Formats: sequence, C-alpha cells, structure tokens
Amino acid sequence: MKKILYILFAAIVLLSACKSSVKKDDIKGKHITFDHAKLFDIHKTDDYSFVRMFKQNGDIFHTVLIVKNKKAKNLPKADFTVNTPLKSVAILSSTHIGYLESLGMEDLITGASNPYRFYNKKLFKKYEEGKIVNIGDDMKCNIESMIALKPDVIFTTGYEYNYNLKKILLKAGIPFIPISEWKESTILGRTEWIKLFAQFFNKEAKADSLFNTLKTNYNQLKSLTKNIEHKPTILWGSNFKGTWYMPGGKSYMGQMLVDAGADYKFKNDTTKGSIHMNIENVIEGMKDADYWLSPSAYSIEELKKQDKHYHIFKALKDKNVFNYDKRMNCKGFNDYWESGIMHPDVILKDIIHILHPSLFKGYELYYFRKLPDTSEYKREY
Repeated sequence: MKKILYILFAAIVLLSACKSSVKKDDIKGKHITFDHAKLFDIHKTDDYSFVRMFKQNGDIFHTVLIVKNKKAKNLPKADFTVNTPLKSVAILSSTHIGYLESLGMEDLITGASNPYRFYNKKLFKKYEEGKIVNIGDDMKCNIESMIALKPDVIFTTGYEYNYNLKKILLKAGIPFIPISEWKESTILGRTEWIKLFAQFFNKEAKADSLFNTLKTNYNQLKSLTKNIEHKPTILWGSNFKGTWYMPGGKSYMGQMLVDAGADYKFKNDTTKGSIHMNIENVIEGMKDADYWLSPSAYSIEELKKQDKHYHIFKALKDKNVFNYDKRMNCKGFNDYWESGIMHPDVILKDIIHILHPSLFKGYELYYFRKLPDTSEYKREY
C-alpha cells in the first residue's frame, strides 16, 4: 500500500503540469446562472453539464464535467470528469446530507466524515451495520480507506489547504467535487447549491421545485418584519479563546438576523465572513442587547461559569438566551448543520418567533431552544 501511495503522490507533479485549460469556445449549451448562488454556474446540453466554480473574487476555482451520455463526442475538457449515473458517493461535510436527503439520494452514501456523529437515524444505522465507512475529514483524511472504498465521487468542503491529497484521490480514479456553499453571502445562496447536486442525479426539476418553494416561504416570512416598528437588538456567538466571532453585515447570518427583524449592530458592515472582536469591544458595543443567540452552552448556569464577563450582558440577566441545539442526538451531532441547509425558512421563522413572538402565536421552535436555568440538556436519542 505504501508503494501505491508513493506512486500516486509522485503523480502530483504531472497532474499540476497537465491541468486542463478551458477555452470559452469549447463550452457549449445553455448558460445557467442563479439569482442567489453566485459561486458556480452551469453550461448544460443533452449530453453533459459543465460546471464552473468560482472564488469570491470571481476567479474560476474548479471545473467539473458531468457526463450524461457516455457515447457523446467532442466533450469539453475540465479539471474533473464524472460519469453518471452514480452508484456511490462519499461526503466530507454534514451539510451534504441535507442536499442528498432532499433529493432522495442519501442511500448512495457509502463513505462519510465521522459518520458516528450522524443525526439522520437511517444513515447512522447503516454506519453501525458497516455499510458506511468512516473516511476521516478534510483535516485528516484516511487515504487508504478512500481508495479501498472507491466511490464514484467525493463531495468535499471546498477548502484549498488539502489540494495535494485530493489530487492523489483523483489519480486513483476518484473525482472530488469541492462544495463551497459556505462561502455564499446569503442563506438562500447556500440552499441553491441543491441545483448543483441535482446535476449528478438527473433531479433538476425536483431541485428547482424544492428551491422555489423554500424561496417563496423565506421571502413571505421576511416581509412580515419589513415594516415592524420595534426591532430588538441582538448579540450572536460567544468568546472563544479570546476572540468573539460576530457575523459580518454581508454574511448570510448577518443578513438573516436583519431579515428576522433584528436591529443588528453590524447590519451596515460590508464583511462577508466573520468579524473578529475581543470581549471588551463586544461589551462596549453590545452589552445591552435584548437577545443573545448561539452561545456555546446548554444552560444559563453553564454560560455564567464560562466567562466572568458574561454577567454584564443584559440578555443573560433577562434570560433571553437561545441556542440552535434543540435537535441533537446522544452522539453530539446537531441537526441544524445537517438538515438546516435545506430549511432556511424554518431557521428564519425560529429567529422571528424569538424576537417577535406575537407574530406566530402557538409556534414551537424547531432548531432553536431557550436555555434553561440549570437543568441538564436531554438529547433526542
């Protein structure tokens, strides 16, 4: 096995030198762009789908050719080629489960990152039965397990730091597809990546229908808070090793807080990712926030013990603290990260209900829950 891996690794130089250059004239078919997802587009013909993936600055990150007619000729060159139909897939992110499950293709998963933490009961059972292999994650992949499993494709997280490893997999005949939905600046943009997954399974019509319904639901909920008079202030996250990561004004979560009718301090900020702050800055600017969402704690008591400064926050004094860990299993896996990608409308409704409970009387939070005073958190299963 070591000899095989050495040979595969040695091929990296060759792969780097022979990386395909795609000429614009070689790409045929209907050009499909998207209203919300900005980090990929598709050129589609009857024979194939040619996918371009972009960095946030607009540069092409990767190209993928999804072949639907094996007899087709004069196909454009791409960095990666995938022949359909697929018989097995591997995933390196829990969000991929949400996409595949929505398309009814989750049974094709044969390898995954840390499957012992699956929230999905059916997939967790398959893992216990040995039908889904633990292949590690982007930080520490099990190359031998991946090569032995040899799925038709591996959906990765889109990080660039492990690129050489992925070249090894490609040389082994295992194409990988970088999914960069987490870089999108809107929650609907993240959800719209369902349309990319659909290309691999001939499920385009289903993906379009699902997304259109979710988009309509989301926008209808958003409209409820547009002209609302009182918009409570909100604090997000918690202090982590001296740094407080706050959603930027142009990040998907920052915009969602505004859509939910919050008076978010950074609503006019232009940061697409997280704003890095120290706790002194947070206290100075947000100590009087009405609500505190997404702290790393299961109870008010636990939160108070984490940092001596927390008692200063008004939201903690008033016990207006909520976390998105209501749906968590005994293994510590949170369904928010698994199915939430395909339920942006439910996440938005949860936050609206927290901030404006009179709008949905009788509504029960789905992903979020209010932190109890001291009771130990009981997970679902």
